[in-house]
Amino acid sequence: MSKPLLSVKNIGKKYCVSLKRSLMYAVTDIVREFIPSSSPEKTELRKDEFWANQGISFDVHEGDSLALVGHNGAGKSTLLKMINGLIKPDIGSIEIRGRVGALIELGAGFNPVLTGRENIFINAAVLGIPKREVKQRLDAIIDFAEIGDFLDMPLKSYSSGMRIRLGFAVAAQLEPDILLIDEVLAVGDTAFRAKCYRRLSELQRNGTAFILVSHNHHTLLTVCNKAVGLENGKMIAKGTVSSVLDTYETRLAEYTTGPDNAPKGKGRGKVRITKVGFRDSKSEPITSPRTGEAVEICLSLEAKERIESVSMDVIVRASGVESSTLLAITAKQDCKLQDIPAGRSEYRLRLDPLGLVPGQYVAKVSVNRPPLETFDIVEGIDFLVLPGATCGDSAYYNPRTWLVVAESNEPRLENQL
Repeated sequence: MSKPLLSVKNIGKKYCVSLKRSLMYAVTDIVREFIPSSSPEKTELRKDEFWANQGISFDVHEGDSLALVGHNGAGKSTLLKMINGLIKPDIGSIEIRGRVGALIELGAGFNPVLTGRENIFINAAVLGIPKREVKQRLDAIIDFAEIGDFLDMPLKSYSSGMRIRLGFAVAAQLEPDILLIDEVLAVGDTAFRAKCYRRLSELQRNGTAFILVSHNHHTLLTVCNKAVGLENGKMIAKGTVSSVLDTYETRLAEYTTGPDNAPKGKGRGKVRITKVGFRDSKSEPITSPRTGEAVEICLSLEAKERIESVSMDVIVRASGVESSTLLAITAKQDCKLQDIPAGRSEYRLRLDPLGLVPGQYVAKVSVNRPPLETFDIVEGIDFLVLPGATCGDSAYYNPRTWLVVAESNEPRLENQL
């Protein structure tokens, strides 16, 4: 195998939670850079310090696309900043062969007072790109950014989307050997995102390697060929994207809603929800369902008396996107009202298969009797969907079959694309 473009070896980075101590430590460390013999062991934490990254090692070869997986605060952005040279690791080493381009905190290096055209040269200089090369590719950068008449206006007049366009155009058009991307592809209109992905694909075919941070897991599964999982600054998994996502989501599921720790309803009426959970295709309790597999959404109920014609309502949204309703199902709309016996029972909604792609979701469930009598509601139920069936780059899984049919005497399709 060829020598890697990037080799990260057991790196670690410390931060201090106290501002005063942080300034003091910074001055001390600068002095000790000139007197190495007086430096303390860098693996030791001083008062109020913590490890933002610790013990991380991996290689990136030509044409690789590496996903960094982890929750907010896991250390992904700190790791990218060290690779990009913005901050220095306290321990370990980073070896880079070639040129690094970065889409990290996209305003870094941009001056809001200067124009977009001037910021192209500034950003390229930060990336270590010679001015003559920028001039050669200036027209291509401008065309890709699609910011029109705003090019010669101050950057402070740009929207966040326009800044992303400009930053991506500089980093991508100058063909770096390694491109670091931190969540920026989640912003912008659909047409520009598609344009970005086409450009990334072109760069990858030419040998550019990528390191991508995104909370959109089906994007990671589609774009990347390997992954590293981070948790509290430490590496918890390394390998294929699906295996790392599986490890990450399984660990995260230990802290989220499941059959044994679901939030309890607060109803004081005739029927009360005591637990919310999931069962698999064999009706066995599970913590997290899987994409493309059968699942039962289960409400444990306590009823003071027998209640007839009861509806279960389920609403599922993408976590952190309050207005994005992905699933809304009610027994009333399906004309499947149920009778609830007195005492304890379990009301189940079976989905076969589950269409939600891997990721984090939040649900709201309720039990009511149409048209207006609500017995109990439980909101804010966080849960994970684990990888199961292959989803591709889509927001929802749908069972499918692929066919090739030889043309015959069958009626031809009208209004073809």
